[in-house]
Amino acid sequence: INPAEHGPVRRLQRITLRLEAVDHAIYLAPDNAVHQRDKADLLSRNGRRVALYAFLDSRQEDHTRYQLEFAMQAGDRDEVLQILARGDAEGAGVLEALVTVIPTISQAELLIFLARMGEFDLANELASERDAMPGSAYGFVDVMVSCHCGAPWDLEATPNFAARMAEAEFPWPPPGTGNYPLKDW
Repeated sequence: INPAEHGPVRRLQRITLRLEAVDHAIYLAPDNAVHQRDKADLLSRNGRRVALYAFLDSRQEDHTRYQLEFAMQAGDRDEVLQILARGDAEGAGVLEALVTVIPTISQAELLIFLARMGEFDLANELASERDAMPGSAYGFVDVMVSCHCGAPWDLEATPNFAARMAEAEFPWPPPGTGNYPLKDW
């Protein structure tokens, strides 16, 4: 076990995050892939665009995921479409463009991005397809927690998940703590 990941350093990082001491939390992030992604996400959430891009450049990572995130937070639909156009040379559509411009995007991240971009029908379609898969409820809970955008899809699009939510007596929609002006539902 690496003490930097599980020991006092990680606990200190969590405490500094709670105290919103962002610079100290970033400095304390261990140098491994998981925590480096946390570091990039922390910079993104705090609007530290210049520091984020410098960090990504130092690791030779692409900026696209975070450029898209900043555009969604700003409610800049034109910039979102420009970013997506990089992956949409054939006019294939939003889903295909997202997968092209961010090749490492997961199904959960795809659903989050669609919701934050205001793509209601596509978010519902993807959620409906995932709802038919065994164990999808766990993935949906992760999306709800990670999205910070309220209801990422219409609960009626996911009848299996809706039944699990009712069974657990969880409220819907989840709270939306993020600011995503393109999402209008």
